[in-house]
Amino acid sequence: MNSLRKHLLALGLLLSLGASAHAQSSDKTGYVNAANVNMRSSPSVQSKVVGKLQKGDAVLVLKRSQTNSDRIEAILLKDAKFYSQEGEYRFTLPKGKAVVLLAFDPDADVYHVSYVNAGLRGHAKLDRSSVKTITNELWYYVQTLKSKQRAWVLARYIDLGEDIEEDSIVVYEED
Repeated sequence: MNSLRKHLLALGLLLSLGASAHAQSSDKTGYVNAANVNMRSSPSVQSKVVGKLQKGDAVLVLKRSQTNSDRIEAILLKDAKFYSQEGEYRFTLPKGKAVVLLAFDPDADVYHVSYVNAGLRGHAKLDRSSVKTITNELWYYVQTLKSKQRAWVLARYIDLGEDIEEDSIVVYEED
């Protein structure tokens, strides 16, 4: 009987610890602070966009990661319009679009970048003030509270509650 009681107490303790851990995970709720935030398949602006978040959307932060890339990634700070050599309008890469910085020309104050638009890869020169580098930035692996979709989002677009302990978030490391 005493042995059964000990087992029941141990089971109760384990269940209460599990409930406590579950309650702590809900403390990792964050809120999207921008419109049309890309959800990506991996922590890189070059990975596939798998969804969108809107300002105010609630997400659960599951993991975090630093960008580990040999490439210098950036996002456009303003729309970039492209024209043919004859001056004919071709397309616009919108603000927030991901690009890869290939080189910087200090004489012209421009970056040489590569991009993907409608599935086609291209190269362009963009004024330095039109891009923001994001290499080695923090990413969150999140789950939306509404649809339960999971994907990677740049941490700058997620505001966490004040009571979040960074140590409580699991760090994701790729091999």
